[in-house]
Amino acid sequence: YAREAVALYQNVLDLPSQYVTVGVAREIAYALSGLPGQEALALQLYRQLTTQQADDVGLLLQRIVIEKQLGYASTEDIRRLLSTLSLTTITPSLQREIAKGLVRVDPPEPELLPVYESLIAVGIQEPLLYYRVAQIAIAERDYETARGALARYAERSSSTNYLSSGLLLLADIERRESNLVGSADIYDAILRSQPTNQAIINSALSGYATVLEAQGLNREALAIYDQLFAQSPQPNTVQVLKRTQLAYLADVLSQQQAEALLIRSFERGIVVTPDDFYAQGELATNLERFDLAEQAYNSLREAYPDEISGALALAGLYQQQQRFTEAVDLYEEVLTVAPDNRTAQEALANLSQSFLLRRGFQPDWERY
Repeated sequence: YAREAVALYQNVLDLPSQYVTVGVAREIAYALSGLPGQEALALQLYRQLTTQQADDVGLLLQRIVIEKQLGYASTEDIRRLLSTLSLTTITPSLQREIAKGLVRVDPPEPELLPVYESLIAVGIQEPLLYYRVAQIAIAERDYETARGALARYAERSSSTNYLSSGLLLLADIERRESNLVGSADIYDAILRSQPTNQAIINSALSGYATVLEAQGLNREALAIYDQLFAQSPQPNTVQVLKRTQLAYLADVLSQQQAEALLIRSFERGIVVTPDDFYAQGELATNLERFDLAEQAYNSLREAYPDEISGALALAGLYQQQQRFTEAVDLYEEVLTVAPDNRTAQEALANLSQSFLLRRGFQPDWERY
């Protein structure tokens, strides 16, 4: 379907300019931006359109969102553009245009939460706004808010794919709350519902394998993950690294073999996205190659300086290694830019209770 759609859109774009209006080009650009591998073409169109319509905030936002996906812009660029607007007083059509652009920011940034909430408050009927709120709440460990947002998302979703995507987040919440059986049941239900979206199937298989791994059922987890591999003609970096980890834990690969694959991922430069870096760091940690895990998380911070996830991952690694002072410094760094981040707050509280207070003093960061 995607290939046919791209060919059709390209045929339209090849027509004489008098037949390709701004409205038509705008719709094609938006459609292309949602198709895997077509982001660069979508960005080319948006840049042409914003040259012609320089005052169109909706178009500018769509362009910046695509630029962010391709590494040319940041969340701050989005915030700077939106800071010039009052979401409660702009026209409903512009509100909808902004919502359409922001729901494409995936994973969503916590800094954008007030914008999502404002769009919901003014009555924009876009189910994915609730989905993004739930994603942010899960990242912040605010599972009650996440469940509420997912309930409203389900109320406004009718297709199997939309409902399944909400269940994926619910399964993740159950896993995070240590209800591994409940999480596994949800993943199983998603797969039994036979969603047509391959990305949802892949996510369910990956999540199911993660839950089985957490239960110590490494061979079963590997078997599920191999199903994922069978459906991926060209496995991505995360999938390769994750399968290596499961094969190692299931004693299918030796430490030497798994380590060789890990080192190859550093040498070949195939690690690009935040998820790639996470998978690299997680595999390194399981192999007790903490030096390589530290390198992966530092690379994540360098590649995505506007995201706090790299600092949190590195702080967690330091905490695991009992490098408490370095961990505290990173958690405090996170809280300077995200004061309500629960992961950092809880980590500092745990460090205070389990280590520092036993040394007879009250750390400055106890205020968090």
